[in-house]
Amino acid sequence: VAAHPGEVCPAKWKEGEATLAPSLDLVGKI
Repeated sequence: VAAHPGEVCPAKWKEGEATLAPSLDLVGKI
């Protein structure tokens, strides 16, 4: 999360919601 603060910000990544999917997947693996 600290490495990708922008990717975990849905409010900032409204256009790139797809970026949230892989981010959550990485968080689950970590």
